[in-house]
Amino acid sequence: MSFLLPYNAILATLDFFTDEFPTYKPEFLLPLVISYPMLAVQTMAFFILHKIPLQLRMTSTYALNALVTLLLVLVPLLLASSHQPLAYYLVVALCVVYGASVALL
Repeated sequence: MSFLLPYNAILATLDFFTDEFPTYKPEFLLPLVISYPMLAVQTMAFFILHKIPLQLRMTSTYALNALVTLLLVLVPLLLASSHQPLAYYLVVALCVVYGASVALL
């Protein structure tokens, strides 16, 4: 279930991101920057996850996902009106972190 969390969260909020960033076409890029880092980190993590305790992985990943989810809402609301390019690239970077972090579960 947690693998679907970032992807479904972005799909559910695409209307919000499209309204905040109408010139950037986030409906194409944001699902990609969630999926590709998730796949890459999953491939690398396959070899090292057995060394990290499950409780530590789950606690840290869910804490990071909660922080990123909060920032994905706050960054466009606080920065999109004055610094739209900066806000958009921060959202893209947060989506990369969001997708990569969930692969550690």
